[in-house]
Amino acid sequence: MKNFLKLFSVLMLMVVSANQVYAQIKDGEATVTQGNTVTVSIGAAYQSTLNRATGITYTWTTSSSAISIQSKTNKTCTIKGNSAGTAKLYYYCSYYIDGFRRTMDFYYDITIRSNTVYVTRIEVSPSSATLEIGETIQLSATAYPTNATNRSLNWTTEDYSVASVSSSGLVTARGAGRVWIWARATDGSGAGNYCVVDVKEPKKVASIELSESEKSLTVGETFELIATVLPEDAYDKSLIWSSDNEDIATVSNGIISAVSPGECDIKCEAADGSNVSATCHIIVNEPEQYWLSVVVPNGNFAINVTSMESVELKITPDEGYTINSVTLDGEEQEHNNGTIVLQKFTHNSTLNVVFIADALAGVRSVGEDDDSIEVTIFNHTVSVKRLPEGQEIYVYDTKGGLVKVTTDDRFELSKAGIYIVRIGCRTYKLAVQ
Repeated sequence: MKNFLKLFSVLMLMVVSANQVYAQIKDGEATVTQGNTVTVSIGAAYQSTLNRATGITYTWTTSSSAISIQSKTNKTCTIKGNSAGTAKLYYYCSYYIDGFRRTMDFYYDITIRSNTVYVTRIEVSPSSATLEIGETIQLSATAYPTNATNRSLNWTTEDYSVASVSSSGLVTARGAGRVWIWARATDGSGAGNYCVVDVKEPKKVASIELSESEKSLTVGETFELIATVLPEDAYDKSLIWSSDNEDIATVSNGIISAVSPGECDIKCEAADGSNVSATCHIIVNEPEQYWLSVVVPNGNFAINVTSMESVELKITPDEGYTINSVTLDGEEQEHNNGTIVLQKFTHNSTLNVVFIADALAGVRSVGEDDDSIEVTIFNHTVSVKRLPEGQEIYVYDTKGGLVKVTTDDRFELSKAGIYIVRIGCRTYKLAVQ
């Protein structure tokens, strides 16, 4: 009976050993970086047990696709991190020791770290700003650490009605108030920083000062009117110019042009809506008339040169005569075959032209008949034979200056020099020593 009970006990122990169930336990943990691999090993005591075991069968499995098995043995498993997060690695093994079947049932907590370096800090410059409506300011922002995988930023405004911001950080003031302009990381880290912007109403023009309050011009004249806008830091210093009578004078950007005689007002007004303006009274007068008098031995004529930019005269001598001299207000002028070009006149002037006979060799008349006039000179006394009664004698110097006019057939020339004597249509050249 005792032997039977002993045998029964041994058989029951074998049945219990053969069906022994081990509860799953945590054997360890590991960390792997996304895209990299790590090898997980069972504990050293369990490895020692397997070294003595036979009939070993095993499996390694994962709880999710966050990790994948690359290789395995009955003691180790190499896994790869696929996506950031956590996962479990399971190990189950059965084996025999001393004829008894045994099992191991473990799990390992796996942490998969992202291979992304996230932004942790953002610096915005400047951190505060004050603007007037319409003004702009360029903000800058830097993401740290400098090796962050994605350092791009997104700019936003908390109140568009106060200020807007572009994708590059350019802030535009739109309305009075205070607003926070944010620069935020786009990598999902949640990092961000801001600039506080205060927007004020712009300064308007307070006054306009003109360089002249009244100005007299002549028809055709121009004049620049200078406007000084105060304060100097006014937001909009642009001006609107106008004339209340453009038939009298016109204006463009302060340049006044006199059109016709009369009076008008030139207005300079601020364009910022402040209704500030200044006025200059313009008086336009008829232009002063200038005359060019042309004097020749037998007479003279005059030209109104007021509106002429230049004057061109063509002087043609009578047959048998040439031009001796041309002078303007006593200054000798060059002439090209009798063509004289004079620039614009600003005063009255006199042009003198003196002719001499081509074949004049002495003091006698050019005429060949016996009744022709004869001019002689002795010392400083000039005698004229056969001078018609009442005939005027004109005496000029070589520059065309009129020296004497007389009807006497004898007269004196007190100064030594060369003289041109004009009697009617005849010209004589005399030398007084």
